[in-house]
Amino acid sequence: MSHFTVLVIGNNPKAQLKPYDENKEVPPYKAPITHDEIVRCLEHYSKEGKIKEITVAKGKVLKPSYPMVAKLWKNWNNNTLGLATDGTYYEWKTYNPRSKWDRYQLGGRWRGYFKLVDAPRFPKVVRVGEGGTFDNLAKAGWYDQLMRCDVDIVGMREEARKKAEEVTTKVREATKDLPFAETWEVILDRYKDNIDVARSIYHTQPWIKALTKANLVPWNEEAVTMFQDLDAYIHRQVAHAISTFAVVKDGEWYERDSMGWWGIVTDKKNETEWEEQFNQLFDTIPEDTLLSIYDCHI
Repeated sequence: MSHFTVLVIGNNPKAQLKPYDENKEVPPYKAPITHDEIVRCLEHYSKEGKIKEITVAKGKVLKPSYPMVAKLWKNWNNNTLGLATDGTYYEWKTYNPRSKWDRYQLGGRWRGYFKLVDAPRFPKVVRVGEGGTFDNLAKAGWYDQLMRCDVDIVGMREEARKKAEEVTTKVREATKDLPFAETWEVILDRYKDNIDVARSIYHTQPWIKALTKANLVPWNEEAVTMFQDLDAYIHRQVAHAISTFAVVKDGEWYERDSMGWWGIVTDKKNETEWEEQFNQLFDTIPEDTLLSIYDCHI
């Protein structure tokens, strides 16, 4: 399962999020089923001994018969199976095709996302959200719901810049006079038949060893890729000071990637491009617009 940030722009944020609830059932609709999905289902029940024979020809299931396949499919995922005139299958689903989350909370793991200006114009709107798994506390002066004019965006970006500059100073000091390392991707491609050897060679590079010793190896990105251009790294961190995984504006959902279980994403867009577009959008939001940060889960 995965947690990710969503910025909801405008009033009634919960109403804007509601159409994307995974728990919401919708009127039944036809959804195509791939041949592989049907075969996977039948092979599962064949191993359990519930069917004796599977016969497939030209992408169509000949055995077992349609009534048996429909019964097994219902047991498989609780959806009703249909048989098209061309012999292919479809199913009737009530699963919300727009689903993006199964639960959410204001703030959550990102509690205290926005830095508040010193003299907010709308103090009654300002709100800190709930804590995440470990009941994390928001930093003093940082909140999760407020008006756009009350976000100290300059302060947020400047703080991100200072932190990034501190990191780059440490990287330069830790790797001084050391040859630059090869990326994990390059080494893995060279030793793709032996991942253990690739891993050993990667981590024994002096540049990587120095970063590891200084506790500078990032957990969410490959170190060489992240730090190969330190000026670009600082630029990215400043952009990341205000950038969420998804945005909901006027009830429409926009996201950087498609989020799945365990933080796995598909259809990944260029992260730098997303953050630049996000910041351009944020800087054009009217001053009297409500902003809310949600920790969504799927």
